[in-house]
Amino acid sequence: MLSKFAVVDRRLALVGSYNFDPRSERLNSETALVFEQEALADELARVIVEQDLKYSDPVTAQEAAEYADPEDVVYRFRKKLGHLFEDEM
Repeated sequence: MLSKFAVVDRRLALVGSYNFDPRSERLNSETALVFEQEALADELARVIVEQDLKYSDPVTAQEAAEYADPEDVVYRFRKKLGHLFEDEM
């Protein structure tokens, strides 16, 4: 399991396996814990800044808009495999 976390204003934080995308919202069994504890949220923010950002790549709003919609990907996957099951339908 891969844990993810997010920090808002160094006082509110989220930790868990939850992905912020439509697929996770509708299909996956995800979990997250949201808490408001300034000392812990501040420590998580420090880890992001000091350790994680050096492994990150910036993504502009335009680049993010070009990513495939998860529903489109699922549709294309079903269409590609659908012919394998036509005789059973």
